[in-house]
Amino acid sequence: LLKENNSRFQDLTNIRAFCCNSQEKLNSKVETDQEAIEIRQKCEDYVINIDNLQNRILVGKVPRHRISFFNQDISFDAISLGFVEIATELEPIESSLQLSSLKTCSIDKHVQNCSKKLIHCLTSTLQDQREFPSPSITGNNRCYSSSKNHKRTPRIIGKRGTSDTEFNHPSSLAYSKRDKVIYVCDTYNNRLVTYGMDGTFHQVYKATSETGEKRFHHPYAIHIDSNNRLYIIDQSERRIKVFNRDFKLIRVIGQYGHDIGQYLTPCDLCTNEQKNIFVCDAGGHRILKYNEQGEFLLSWGELGTNNGQFKCPACVCILNSDRLAVTDWGNDRIQIFNTDGDHLLSIGYRGKLLAEFSRPLGLTYDETTERLFVCDEGNDRVMIFNHDFSIIELVNSKIGFNGPYDIVLLKDGRIVICEHRAHRLQII
Repeated sequence: LLKENNSRFQDLTNIRAFCCNSQEKLNSKVETDQEAIEIRQKCEDYVINIDNLQNRILVGKVPRHRISFFNQDISFDAISLGFVEIATELEPIESSLQLSSLKTCSIDKHVQNCSKKLIHCLTSTLQDQREFPSPSITGNNRCYSSSKNHKRTPRIIGKRGTSDTEFNHPSSLAYSKRDKVIYVCDTYNNRLVTYGMDGTFHQVYKATSETGEKRFHHPYAIHIDSNNRLYIIDQSERRIKVFNRDFKLIRVIGQYGHDIGQYLTPCDLCTNEQKNIFVCDAGGHRILKYNEQGEFLLSWGELGTNNGQFKCPACVCILNSDRLAVTDWGNDRIQIFNTDGDHLLSIGYRGKLLAEFSRPLGLTYDETTERLFVCDEGNDRVMIFNHDFSIIELVNSKIGFNGPYDIVLLKDGRIVICEHRAHRLQII
């Protein structure tokens, strides 16, 4: 068996080039019927059927450097398409071997009822070729790769509960560069919680102060401007409140209503160097712009799917002094505007592949590297876009994500992600 199939693993460069080319054709839907047949036939060549392994199918996934086991009743098209698309949909029912880190002593532990000699040979053949660089998977004129900067074991904070270090559907994060403090909107516990950069608990800010002054009722989003002022969107009151560091109310931005300058469902905001305030009005399907004193300046957007239109815009962040990014939640995309509301670019559409989204939410911008981090909540992942949106990376956490809702970047380069469904934070 090894002698017969060994040639299929000899030239990884050709195999990877074929996979990338096939990926482009399948994504762009421009392949002819004959080309589609050839793609699937070629993929079949890289599938090794092993009858004596309890009716399982061994699939060598070269671009991912791993070997996986699947039930024999998986359809031919599923195997072929899964291999071409680097198995984005196909999940192993038994186990996977990460060939880049495979050790002899771990084979029996990770692979049951499988010939050790067979795995050794296949592993050696693939590892002998590891000097070939892994390809970037190209699609939609963009280049995708896996992030190398965020593979550290995360620091986990919290679980579901009501104690000081527990959460109930945390929804938003903010980071004070001046105080080096992380703020968390613990929405359903009706409070704000603060942590240090190392994940140590600092303080709880309750809805009502010790003097009986009402601060908020179900805080949903928080933002900290360059003057260290806190902007809090109150979910129940549908108001935007501005506090100083001592939690004294400074002003209220806008008000609920249907008229010009009013909002229906504010859900996120950001500020720029000119101290203008940009608010996502999910209920009104628009973005509103105010000055520092809270005076209304302009708004743009309406319900729709065209460029410049929205379906529940969820989050907004400043890319630089004259551009901002908006997660168009209902349209499963990111839209880029200048600060006057002129549409510049739309990124993505609904899907599970890279550069595709399922209900994108929180986002943050790294000014140093000019990268945009986006929480793809429906797909349980976080993507990183390059400054020109031509390169996409995935943030890799060793425990994965469960409902990533918002994200902030710390001063030392680490990121903090709040997971709405998992009721926790990850510091990576």
